[in-house]
Amino acid sequence: MKISSVIAPLLLSLVVSVAGMTNDRDDTDNKTFAIEGVTEASIETGTRQYLVYFKEKDTGVTKMISVWNRTTSIIKRGGEQLIETKQTWASDDARFIRELYSLNRLDTFAPVAHRTKHGPDKITKAYLFSSDQVTADSSIEANSLQDFSMAANANMLNWELDMETFALLPLGPGKSFALNFYHPGSKTPPKDYIYKVVGSETLMDFEGNRFDCWLLKIDYNDKDHGIFWLSKKSGQMLKMEESWGNLLKYKVRLGLTTGL
Repeated sequence: MKISSVIAPLLLSLVVSVAGMTNDRDDTDNKTFAIEGVTEASIETGTRQYLVYFKEKDTGVTKMISVWNRTTSIIKRGGEQLIETKQTWASDDARFIRELYSLNRLDTFAPVAHRTKHGPDKITKAYLFSSDQVTADSSIEANSLQDFSMAANANMLNWELDMETFALLPLGPGKSFALNFYHPGSKTPPKDYIYKVVGSETLMDFEGNRFDCWLLKIDYNDKDHGIFWLSKKSGQMLKMEESWGNLLKYKVRLGLTTGL
């Protein structure tokens, strides 16, 4: 069965009921936010699955559908505890077939290593992170970017792990976070992006389970933005909606449970 034939019932399993906006104050702090004191108890291990798709604003056509699996574990390497994140993106569109592997330090969520395999041919791009630089991982022979180098900033975060990063934020009404994100391999250097809590809503599944969420918003420019529904109980991302020109992009977590 093609994935497009099952998208409708999957999307219908998640509906929204508004629980009231809470943007009654602004705790904006444009200083780079530093993640500190992360423990094993702070990390949700196991596998999470998301349906990801785009919709044209003018026609309502749904396209570029994929399913993401993200698996998080705590491992030990060289006597240090690290957070290991594995991602697989499955799609009938070759542009959205990927395997991603990331390592982060446990206490600060600082990136240690990242690699991505793109498309059916699994073209590999691999990186190592230090306190002041991002470089190609020369230990991986298949790495197609052996000469890559980019200056790093303090408190830099891996933008490929935005979902996992949001779960570590002390979310609350009116709070704002300057997150120093960098997309591995990008020519755009790491810089602060402002994310603001703009309200709260409740998501509800077909079984009547309700999930209270904070709404975290980023304005990419004057016209484009993203909104993330984050569980008030766990910080996990349950839904995302981004607006880019004539396109809306959605990510919806599948298999919601009352434990979130």
